[in-house]
Amino acid sequence: MTTIERLHDCDSKSEIIVVLSSEMTDEWKRMCHEHGFTLPHTIVHGGASRAASVKNAIDHIEHLDTQAGWISIHDAARPVITCRLFNDILKGLLDADGALPAYRLSDSIRHIEADGKSTAVDRTHYRAVQTPQIFHADKLIAAYRQELRPDFTDDASVMEAAGYSNLNLVEGDPHNIKVTNPGDMEVAELYLSHI
Repeated sequence: MTTIERLHDCDSKSEIIVVLSSEMTDEWKRMCHEHGFTLPHTIVHGGASRAASVKNAIDHIEHLDTQAGWISIHDAARPVITCRLFNDILKGLLDADGALPAYRLSDSIRHIEADGKSTAVDRTHYRAVQTPQIFHADKLIAAYRQELRPDFTDDASVMEAAGYSNLNLVEGDPHNIKVTNPGDMEVAELYLSHI
């Protein structure tokens, strides 16, 4: 709910689609009622993978006139999205097929070999990618017509596989964390109280 509210603050005119597993739809509706959450949004059922879930949402909107529009895909588990970051990504879309936030790594990085051994790699050649990722609607819709593969871990990888490789990296926000591990919720709450 926080994520949707913050996205709505950044762009109140766009349609918000929430992708949920069919098992969670009733629970989501119950929670919305319980917390008085009334921001308009459409619910679409997810698929067996992240890419399949996004495809279900795209199938829902494909009939719309998307020639001049864009589609933003954001992980609900990233509630610390700011309008500054959102607008920076939109600006990055102007001369590209898509734009996505990414930030420099501060940890050392190692490559794991097939035999289990590891080797150090130069972290300056890598970036950690976040969401939202924003794309020209017609190109994203076309990209999602291809057969989905297990290595599609984000929407930029789907775009690249379809030949849309002009993707701008916009400076990401280290506060835009993905709530995944124990303790992440507390960190997100701390960031939200100061942003």
